[in-house]
Amino acid sequence: MPPSPGPPPPPSPRLIAPVDPKKGKRYVYVYQGDWPNQALLFMYKMLVQTVVDGFEGLGVTPVFMHVDYTIPNTTTAGDFVVWVGSDIKRSDLMIQFRQRGCYTILYQTELVNKPNHCTEPTWSKAIYNEIWDYGWGNVELLRRCPGTLPPARYVPAGYLKNWPKLPPYKEGNVEKIVFFGSLDYNRMQCWSRMLKAANLQPKLTSVYNIWKLEQFVDYIEKKEEGVNRIWVNIHKWCKYPHHGNNSDALEPRMSVLLSTKGLLISDRSFWKDEFSYRDILDFAEIDDMEKVFARIYQLSIADRQKLLDTRWERYKQRFNPAQLLKNANVHLLLEENPRVVLADVK
Repeated sequence: MPPSPGPPPPPSPRLIAPVDPKKGKRYVYVYQGDWPNQALLFMYKMLVQTVVDGFEGLGVTPVFMHVDYTIPNTTTAGDFVVWVGSDIKRSDLMIQFRQRGCYTILYQTELVNKPNHCTEPTWSKAIYNEIWDYGWGNVELLRRCPGTLPPARYVPAGYLKNWPKLPPYKEGNVEKIVFFGSLDYNRMQCWSRMLKAANLQPKLTSVYNIWKLEQFVDYIEKKEEGVNRIWVNIHKWCKYPHHGNNSDALEPRMSVLLSTKGLLISDRSFWKDEFSYRDILDFAEIDDMEKVFARIYQLSIADRQKLLDTRWERYKQRFNPAQLLKNANVHLLLEENPRVVLADVK
């Protein structure tokens, strides 16, 4: 059993400027950078959509600024500015927002595994009021920094509405286990272990040639007809064996895959991440993957679809973006007298 989460961290004394009386409400601006091929527009979509849909669910309509490094004339003290992902130009822009009295948030998108993460200059308190992170494994590491970083808040990527859906499982279809992403970053070590499993090897396949939403829609809805797909997740810098000491956060990619309404089995993760996704997906050590997949394949197609339908409804409810922001106490930032109160696992 996981240890008790204990009481939530105490409120931060950090202040939020009052609403500009001329505007009568707070504005929320969501920014992200991109690569020349616009691949980040797709790669960060699950996080941007979580912010946009989440704030809309709390009664605020955000303004999304894609690859825009200007400050809108409507910006005043008390507004919120969320930067999603990494970009070399973001720091100067966010400092300007801070100088205007805006409340700045970094939605952090990478695995926290650098030995100097507590002194990362682009995460500085001079730039951001707080950091949002997709995984508990990351948040716990950030919160252990001795006052050098802004407060860290757990906000996982949420359910994506209007997302392409896999076709229902069908008797007689070819069975495939699909990893969506790059097998670099030490993942090949764990992938090779899975390939040695006789019952997995014929089914395993990886996809790493999709960089736009249109390509993803085509892959999900049109490509590989007559195939039953089950997703598998392997962490960056996959550790084999884990020896029961895994701190890996569960990646934002879970949102992209689970929102297709498909079954998913993941490499073991930090216990709080696993608790957050309990009864939605399966977790297994690399050498136990074969057993987990075997249990699924032993089900009839009707029972497999029933299992998926149950997990799907649970996922949509628990990972509704507005609910995720409420779980993280983001709604307290929007009150007339806003409060910065961090939350623990729920």
